Amino acid sequence: MYVGLAVVWLLLLAAVGIAIWYDIIRPVPLGQEQVAQFPESNRKIDELCAQLVGEVKPGDDRQTIISDCKAKVTSSIALTERSFDEWNGRNLRKRLWLILFSLLIAIPAFWFVGGKFRESAEGQQRFWLLTCFALVLLLVLVVVSIAVWNQPDYYIAYVPVPILEWGFAGGMLAVIHRLAYGRYTSVSKLYLRAIATPVIGLFMSGVVYFIALGGAILIKVPLNAQGQLNNNLWLNAIAFIAAFNEKFAEAVVGRFTLKLAPAEEPRGNRKDDVD
Repeated sequence: MYVGLAVVWLLLLAAVGIAIWYDIIRPVPLGQEQVAQFPESNRKIDELCAQLVGEVKPGDDRQTIISDCKAKVTSSIALTERSFDEWNGRNLRKRLWLILFSLLIAIPAFWFVGGKFRESAEGQQRFWLLTCFALVLLLVLVVVSIAVWNQPDYYIAYVPVPILEWGFAGGMLAVIHRLAYGRYTSVSKLYLRAIATPVIGLFMSGVVYFIALGGAILIKVPLNAQGQLNNNLWLNAIAFIAAFNEKFAEAVVGRFTLKLAPAEEPRGNRKDDVD
């Protein structure tokens, strides 16, 4: 069974490696016909524009020349759009190959760490659990960075992906910090917290963004066409801190929620309680 899985992994790795070689390291250039069409199309547009400016002869039909110019310009724009779409397709394919390569490289590492974690004693399990969380953090950062690198912001549930990424990283580093420097009698007591902290950090980053967006709307800060903040780089640091430090998150979100809905008195101290 293990031999078969290893063969499948090697075949997939070889296929993705070949695709990376031909699509990224040695990309296929545009065809000669496409390359030749650009200067030829630009030359025709320049000639027609020059005629429209002042070189139209008295006997020429100006309307016909204008129509021809529009047709040539439209053809040139269509050619540019096709080339741009082809470039976008290649760019997406390159990102996909790199993401698949990263995932394939990570599989043996997770397999090894998982085996060591199951075989190790209670005192050594914390080390392998820390290693596993570090691998997960690095893999997520690599995959997300490849997907969004040099691209306009993508939004998930109206929150920019980089802010969610930094919130997740803050939660993961909080777990790694506790594993590395905390004092625990048993690793099993960390399981629920280790899983919950990154998820809470992910959603905390969204809450931080929505609070900032709400404040921007209240003070009438200009937003972009999608109704999002134009400058939100500083929120990445706030999202990371909110996910890493639970007290900071409680202070920020707690004060905000208290203003919206004041906390009730403890049940035992309320006058209308009936024993």
